[in-house]
Amino acid sequence: MKRINQIKSLKGLEPIMKKKLITLTLLALILSACTSQNAAIEKAVTQEAEPTDTATSAPTATATVNPVDQLLERYLAGEAVDTGTLSPAEFTEFSRRLSEKRNSDRGLTVVIFDNGDGNPAYIDNNFDMRPYDGQPSQDKVIEMFMPVEGFDSQGNLQVRQNGQVITVAYSAGVDWKAIITDPNDPRIDWPTGESIAAVLIKGNLTDPVGPMVLKPIIMLDDNTHEIFVEGYGMRDGLQILTAEETDVNDVPILLRRSVTTAGAIYYLEKEGTDLYQKERGEITIPENRTFYILFFTDSSYVYEHLITPNPSLDNYQGIVSTKKIYSIFSYQEKDQIKLIIIPVYIFLERIK
Repeated sequence: MKRINQIKSLKGLEPIMKKKLITLTLLALILSACTSQNAAIEKAVTQEAEPTDTATSAPTATATVNPVDQLLERYLAGEAVDTGTLSPAEFTEFSRRLSEKRNSDRGLTVVIFDNGDGNPAYIDNNFDMRPYDGQPSQDKVIEMFMPVEGFDSQGNLQVRQNGQVITVAYSAGVDWKAIITDPNDPRIDWPTGESIAAVLIKGNLTDPVGPMVLKPIIMLDDNTHEIFVEGYGMRDGLQILTAEETDVNDVPILLRRSVTTAGAIYYLEKEGTDLYQKERGEITIPENRTFYILFFTDSSYVYEHLITPNPSLDNYQGIVSTKKIYSIFSYQEKDQIKLIIIPVYIFLERIK
């Protein structure tokens, strides 16, 4: 009887035990699901926080700096620069781009002669006079600036002419910004003794009435260009190059084209000799050479006293005033727009 009662009691507990068992099973499933979800979240957070191997191993891009761009930008901003940091090819590019910039800055500056007689003329890029139609255009503009192509193994300056690189003889070691006033300046191998050549050049340097100076130039060719001087007529003109701009070490980086006329007549002399020649018709001036030109500090002196009857350049537009040529050639003033037409008295050839 007692056994039967125990069995009945156990049967009464079955519903309760089944309910508890179901509850425990559900709780276990919930805990298991939460654990899996937490693990997945933790893995996702870890992967986001830690960069992948691919991201860390990717190379970093480095910007390439063009040394010509950098140096030219600094120079045009007014900084004195050392072009010795450039390779020969980079130096050529630097000077070429600088000349392009300076020529571009001139715009449509045409050199015009017009005295109102109805026959205006302009000076073309070859320094020849042409009839002017009254219309400024790029083909009438002089390319006033030239680049320096480089230097040879001896340090002689090189330029490009007619597509060819030309080496300028005896141009190594020249003080391109020199303005020489002392007849004993050691930078010049002066004409010898008491020759006419020596007396002529030294006497003019010390003349208090019409003081003159010497300046180094480059003569690329001996071609004559006829320049009209009102009140006189055509005068023989010669193209010359001067150092317009230099770097911090006085290395030429930009050349300026100008044109000469005869200061009365042309004389030719040679360093260290008594050579003395006069009259343009008798003189063959060597090409691709370095010279010193002798000219007046006030170039108007030539037109006022040495050429008759009443010569003048007053009716030209786009040229430097005769009274300002010296200040520009001696780097006291700057005018990179107007052409220089300079009366020259003596060409002294450099021979070493």
